[in-house]
Amino acid sequence: MLDSQDNSNQIKELNKIFCQYIFKPDSLTKNESDNLTNVVNSAIKLKEWHVPYEIITEKIYATNMENLEEIPNSVQEKLVNIRAIDNQDISRINKVRDDTVRHVHLAIVQKKYIDSNLKQAKEELEQIKDIKDSIYSDFIAILGIFTAITFATFGGLQLIGNIFGKLNRFSFKNIGGVLMLGSIYLLGMYLILIALLIGISKLNNRKYYLSNNSIYVLTTSFITIFTFGFGLVDKIFSTHVLFWMLIAFILIMWIIVIRKILKKSA
Repeated sequence: MLDSQDNSNQIKELNKIFCQYIFKPDSLTKNESDNLTNVVNSAIKLKEWHVPYEIITEKIYATNMENLEEIPNSVQEKLVNIRAIDNQDISRINKVRDDTVRHVHLAIVQKKYIDSNLKQAKEELEQIKDIKDSIYSDFIAILGIFTAITFATFGGLQLIGNIFGKLNRFSFKNIGGVLMLGSIYLLGMYLILIALLIGISKLNNRKYYLSNNSIYVLTTSFITIFTFGFGLVDKIFSTHVLFWMLIAFILIMWIIVIRKILKKSA
């Protein structure tokens, strides 16, 4: 039992020194090369000893990818100087040399394969993360847009209902006042809606763009409703100069809007 334990401890020590020498970054000195020769010759005398594949694999796996291609030549260079002390051990020495270099190559192939799979797995995880973030962003955007539209719609309907509810009698003047107030309110609600959409886009790290055509249509529509209401308040056949100036301005703006829309569609 004690002999078995002693052999095990001796083998561990021999393996440690063996791997320490063959994986040394620089070339071995003559003294180190002689020590490696003695270690290998002592190891092959033990029946339980074999090339320490597990330690070699661990060393290779702990090495950076940039240095992998240099390892086999370095190990071969250190093992080529090993000589058998006993001529009967020449074949075993050669076998240790060949098995060690072969396992180094095998461990390198395994490491490359594992690293490649790990890299692919990380890329797939990043894609999954991007998809998850995109789903969250889209969910926030949809929820925010729905909330903004609901707020604007119900708020607008309530205000318009209150305005029309206060009309005691039907008259062009009253209708004109409602249209003027309604146009101002609709413009305000649209600006609030735009502000909400911009805020939502910033939460999702995106940018909300308002096209020039949308701005022209919005402005022209607001002025048209306001002017029509003003005309009703001041009597629809009014000769008020401001009214007709607004009419002319509206016509010009609608011409510009139509030309821009036609130009974009073309």
